[in-house]
Parts: sequence; structure tokens; C-alpha cells
Amino acid sequence: MKKLITLLLFMGIASLASAQIVITEINYNGPESGTDSTEFIEIYNNSDSSIDLQGYQLTSGIAFTFYGGVNIDAGEFIVITVDSTLMLWQDVNFQVYEWSSGALSNGGEPLAIKNASGELIDTLRYDDAAPWPSEPDGNGPTLELLDVDSDNTDAANWGISSETYGSPGEWGNTVPVELTNFAANVVDAGIELKWTTATEVNNKGFEILRSTDNVNFDQIAFVDGYGTTTEVKNYSFVDANVTGGSYIYKLKQVDYNGTFEYSDAVEVTFAPENFELSQNYPNPFNPSTTISFTVPENVDVKLDVYNTIGQKVTTLVNSVKEAGKYDVKFDASELTSGIYFYVITAGDFKATRKMMLIK
Repeated sequence: MKKLITLLLFMGIASLASAQIVITEINYNGPESGTDSTEFIEIYNNSDSSIDLQGYQLTSGIAFTFYGGVNIDAGEFIVITVDSTLMLWQDVNFQVYEWSSGALSNGGEPLAIKNASGELIDTLRYDDAAPWPSEPDGNGPTLELLDVDSDNTDAANWGISSETYGSPGEWGNTVPVELTNFAANVVDAGIELKWTTATEVNNKGFEILRSTDNVNFDQIAFVDGYGTTTEVKNYSFVDANVTGGSYIYKLKQVDYNGTFEYSDAVEVTFAPENFELSQNYPNPFNPSTTISFTVPENVDVKLDVYNTIGQKVTTLVNSVKEAGKYDVKFDASELTSGIYFYVITAGDFKATRKMMLIK
């Protein structure tokens, strides 16, 4: 059953709404080309009682004033639009009014509501660029307020509607952060995590959590998100700080407003197949560098540093190591500039690499 629309045509000059009247949805640039026929602003009564809107005004871009006889009940919406006949498809009951002139800016602008006494009730400035979602700028979705009890001037409190033309006159669904894939695989550098999102809304990013017992998880990195988008986004991260054994990973997706959600856990076993001594990094260096090596089995490992005349400068490792990958820091603060060699002996495996200290 189609909704009942109370249609009134008013002319007026605008200003802003009250603390209890909140702007909750904005359609400033619909997907139709060359026309503003679907533009609208939705307001909501966030109080516990009915409010008489006589003398209330909207301003900036459009001209509209509420005259006598217009009340908005607690928990109800009113939509102000350029063409009320295009609201007929909504299967909900709400009041809709047409503004008399003007249009909403496609590039963003301030919106304001004042009460009959001229007091500023609600104000915000939307935009079509970050940190505001950009999809409502001509692509079909609308801007929808996520939490009516939180600051609606904060771009992080706005998402994009899941439906083309939004949901005027009712609370709609916004696009969530939809994680479609999360996997972990062993690579030469360590363990590579890959994940994909189909959509994102207000996504600040992902905390990468790691555990060896599936109980205690530590954050090992943070990867920035894309804010709000309906495009598929691919992410990856390599955990190079691993030794042999099993690891469990989770993603903690964090919104700009602080809310978060955990992914399912993935488990992977890291076991190098070969002995390897990597080139130090950075190289040349001053005064310290990192030397990495991997061993595929439990073995007695010795890692020594020599100068160009064969004198041992220091021993960095001299112990039994389990299968895994290891990073060792070499501090050459007390050494002079020049060429140095580092040598690893691990069972029958022996390898040498050259590094340069420049002070």
C-alpha cells in the first residue's frame, strides 16, 4: 500500500533547525543527468514530544519556511524536496514538502535550520570529498546519518545508503564494511595476509592481531582503510617477524567513530624449507643494520662478523635455533667505516655476505 503524502507548497527563506530537530539524510546529486529532480533533505524529531514547526526555516542553497499547521511527532520524519511526486515510491507514511527555489550544491555546502525565534537548531556542512563519502555525488546512493544521538557535523557519522535514491521518510540501511576474503600463506619473507572488502563505510582501517595460542592476541600492525566506498578493495600485509610454528591471525576493523568488528581467525604454520642468509638492510648503513636468516630445522647457529683482514669483530648469534626466520640487529657504533663480512654456520650450511659501514 502506497504511503499517504501530505503535500504542501511553501515559499520562504531558510535558516536552520533545533537541537531536537536533526538533519538525517541528504540527496544532493542523484544519478539522473542534467536535473536536480530527486534532491531532498530529511529531518527527524529526536525528542520525546511533538514539535510545532511554524516559522522554522531551512537555508543554504534552497529557500523554505514552514508555516502554520505543520507538526512533527516524536520519532517521525519530514522530507523537504524539489519534486514531491517522486517520493510516491516509498511504502511508508511521512510528510513531504517542496522547496520553492534553489538547489543543493553538488560540491557540498552548509545546511542549517533555525526555529521561529531565529535560534540555530541544527547545522552541518556536507561535502563530496574525503572525509565525507563521495559515492552520493551522482552515483545513486544518498548520505545517511549513522547515529542520530551523535554529532551530525562529523563526517565519520555519515554513511552511504544501500539503495539508490536512499530511504526518505524512514531509517535506511547503510553500506557496511563487507569482508569477502581473509587468508594467510607462507612466503619467502614470512607470512602474507590478504583480504578483500566488497564495500566499506567510515572504515578507518584494520588492526592486525596475532596469537600462538588462539587466546591471547597482540596487535602487530595497522593498515589504513578507504573510508567509504562501494568499490572492491584488496589489502595485503607481510608478517616478517615469525619463527617456526603455528600462528593465528584476526582482523579488527575499526570505524572512525571507534566502533569495531572482528574477522574470523585464520591459522597458518610457518616452516622454512631451506637454509638462507639474507642481505643486510639497510646497506650501506650507519651505525646499525639488520641481518636476517632462516633455518628449516632445529640446529646450532653461529653468526660472526669479520673485517677485511679476517679478524673476528663480534659474534651475533651462538645458540640452538628452532626452525624459523630470525632478524638480528648489528650495531657498529664502535667500528670504523669500511667493508665487513658476516658469516653463518648452521649444521652443514655455511654462507657469507658483505656489508658496508659508512660514517
